[in-house]
Amino acid sequence: MNAMAILCNITSITELTQVAHCAPFMRNYCKCGSLNKEENMSNNLYGYAPYAQIPLAPKVILPDWQSGVSYTSAQQGAVYDGTLQVTLSACSELFTSNGVEEKGALQFNTNPSKQLCINGSSIRSMLRNVVEIAGFGKTQFVDNHVVATRTPDDPSYLGEFVSNGHDNAKRKPHSGWLSYNEKQKSWELRLCDSKSFSYEQMANFNLRDAAKLDAKAKYQRIKPYLNIKKTNEEPGLERFQRNKYGQWKAVFVGKMKQKTGDYLFKSTTSGKAIKVKPEVFQNFKTAHSNRQSHFHYLLTTYIESEGRIPVFAWFNNETSADDKTLAFLSLSKLPKLVAKAGPLDILNRLDQKRDNVSVRLDLPELLFGRVHDDKKSSGIEQGLKNRISCSDFIFTENVVPDSDLRAYVLNSPQASFTPAYLLPNNGKCGSYLQDTPKMKGSHKLYFRAERDTKRLSEKTLANSKLKNLVTKLSNVMPKGARFEGTITFKNLNEVELGALLWAITLGNNQHNKHHLGMAKTFGFGSTELNVNVLTLRSNDTINAAKKQNLDDIFKQLSPKQFSSLSDDYKSLFNKSISAFEQFVSDEMGEEFNTLEVIQSLQNMLKYWNNVPNNMSLESKNVTASLRQEGKLGSYDKARKGNQGAIPMPLQAIDAYQLEQVKA
Repeated sequence: MNAMAILCNITSITELTQVAHCAPFMRNYCKCGSLNKEENMSNNLYGYAPYAQIPLAPKVILPDWQSGVSYTSAQQGAVYDGTLQVTLSACSELFTSNGVEEKGALQFNTNPSKQLCINGSSIRSMLRNVVEIAGFGKTQFVDNHVVATRTPDDPSYLGEFVSNGHDNAKRKPHSGWLSYNEKQKSWELRLCDSKSFSYEQMANFNLRDAAKLDAKAKYQRIKPYLNIKKTNEEPGLERFQRNKYGQWKAVFVGKMKQKTGDYLFKSTTSGKAIKVKPEVFQNFKTAHSNRQSHFHYLLTTYIESEGRIPVFAWFNNETSADDKTLAFLSLSKLPKLVAKAGPLDILNRLDQKRDNVSVRLDLPELLFGRVHDDKKSSGIEQGLKNRISCSDFIFTENVVPDSDLRAYVLNSPQASFTPAYLLPNNGKCGSYLQDTPKMKGSHKLYFRAERDTKRLSEKTLANSKLKNLVTKLSNVMPKGARFEGTITFKNLNEVELGALLWAITLGNNQHNKHHLGMAKTFGFGSTELNVNVLTLRSNDTINAAKKQNLDDIFKQLSPKQFSSLSDDYKSLFNKSISAFEQFVSDEMGEEFNTLEVIQSLQNMLKYWNNVPNNMSLESKNVTASLRQEGKLGSYDKARKGNQGAIPMPLQAIDAYQLEQVKA
């Protein structure tokens, strides 16, 4: 369910901030909130986006030492085994869970001993994510949902299926009946006449309140096996009634508050059967996969009684409606189209331009391991054991968790909100319907600011439409909570050790914070890692006589402990970090801190704890106050710049035009 569909039932605009990140939030809010362009622009109403994306790197770094990497034997050169005793501190409220519920609420994660903790796998994933960005690695673990969209304001949609205000739509919908031919083992379409009707005209069918019902409920109410005939009870007034021998059947296409009617399809068809190509039917099925109640009902209950289902069809050639020109099928007159390319397709297209990206290992894979089943690759191991592991981080009980229940809407953004994912194309918003859409970025990072996390009101929680959207949390960790754990590493060279330390300390910048856990869009999950003790052993048994740089610190091969306050630790830390940054600089041909990806990462990780609380749409002077405090740059300049990726930590989105603004 699209969370924006229930915005009109939210009791206050403050609560909009708890739902906004679930959907194309600002565009739909304008419609639900009755804001027009002039009102919005004059009042400077802005919503603050919950996250931005790091721009895609122009190159993937593939280290040249990967052939010598092993968990069991040391590489040539300076190689180290060791452990890091680390404290994780919550800089804002924090919540992680393994999915265990009690009394309808998610519980904070616990280990088998019932100790409150953060799973080591979560810490490890968090560190890998940082190394993947700062080390210019491949984009892994892509959320590759097949995108199907119905966006009338999309340049690729407007004018094609919807009138653009000047000309009628190029493609006209045709009504027809879709059935399965058992002999041919294929789907067939037979066209028919259709007309629209109002619910008032169907008074005999108990449909006066049909606007509140979904298609399945309307079909069940009207019993679709009953035919319909037209009568004229009064001169000029059409009425319809059930009749065994009528020529029309009612067809319903969904639920909308403004909806006043649906369609009648003629029972008899015209012309010969049009064979539906497998790819056309598959796209039809994919496009409606999230409308299970309607689509599933038609393909099961309805087709069992009728032997066919009602659809709308579009052809590439309006004068020749046949199997060669049939392009789309839909359950409504506004077709939901399947994207020409999904996120993974776009990334694969980009990776084809990168040398041996798929078969060679990047830095995150060298450190954290690789699982691969591609038998075609050669010259490398198909799998590589990780050389960095993390224990569970145990709660130190230095604070008391909040036992009160918290309720939030934690759904993900909808795929139709393309400005959040794609770069502009020729001055217009990017679209998955375009032939070659370009990804705006790879990793989503959340804005770090303490915000007013007011809970949803009881009235809102009682709303049945929110029932499946609301998540309740118990034992939320307050700001200041501490967890302790151990990070173990094996056979790391100087650059790899530097990458690990860089990821832990985020470039040794005390203003940067990690992102961890749930509800990050509400300001949860800002954390920092601090190394307390480093235990290190030089493991170079191959070339001990040529030790240099970091190895000068070690006079023997036995393990040695360093406090994070010691000069030896600081020397080791600085040399390792410098080695990693210099390696990236050499590979990219540019100074580390001037690289766009690194600047974006650094800015997105900053923790803006002085951003005003209560930052909601209720504040009409948000933009002015931010400019006054020096936190928002020139809005007009940023608008004209047509920014692609969003590199800065404070993102303002115009509530009408969805334009990016640099802070």
